Amino acid sequence: MLKILPDKFPAIYFKAIYFTSRVIFFGLIVMLLNSCVLTPVSRDQSTSPTAIKPALNPALQYQLQRLLEAAYLALDEKRLTTPSGNNAHNYFLQILDFNPHNRLAKQGIEDIVEQYLQWAIKTADQQDLNKARYYLNKARAVNPAHPDIIRIENKLLKQSNTASKVYPLSKDALTSRSETLVNQLQNIAQLIEQFEASVVISAPSDAKGRWIYQQLNTATDSRLRATFKKAATANVRIIYP
Repeated sequence: MLKILPDKFPAIYFKAIYFTSRVIFFGLIVMLLNSCVLTPVSRDQSTSPTAIKPALNPALQYQLQRLLEAAYLALDEKRLTTPSGNNAHNYFLQILDFNPHNRLAKQGIEDIVEQYLQWAIKTADQQDLNKARYYLNKARAVNPAHPDIIRIENKLLKQSNTASKVYPLSKDALTSRSETLVNQLQNIAQLIEQFEASVVISAPSDAKGRWIYQQLNTATDSRLRATFKKAATANVRIIYP
């Protein structure tokens, strides 16, 4: 049989029950919080090349700063992977040996790859495919998984299969800007326009390269698209589409 509380149950008992339940509730909350392991998250917000995430060991922190300074100096001076032991790639790898998660060192290695790929594209546009392949292989040696390597490799393969013809230009005729050379360049310009070909102009100096371009461009109805390459001997290479 259920026992019914009297109508006038003392209020003090209700208060005791209320406060006891609150103590139990907050006690459980504290126990849950204490069971959690909170890992502090720090962010290196500095953009300075010499800024390194603080290390517990001051000597190690100083060494990392010196390595990073040497790496950025080598990067600026284009000592990307050579000479041995004194290049940006070597310094960035040393930093990662101490701290595998250093974002500045990882970005530095990415910058090295990007620089080699830029050089590969530039030399390919100048039709120097051997040098373009050299730069591409240097990029691959640093990071073989870089997504742009395959794209540029396909570009070089396509260019190597493209038909082209080189027209040598007389050194003396170029120096004197002879009428014979002007006529030769006009004939070359007609071929360029007829086949809508691309052009690579090689010349010993910028001035001579500009003069060759002017003769070719004057002999065409539309503005000529050409790439200039500095070389000991002058010539015009026509690249057929």
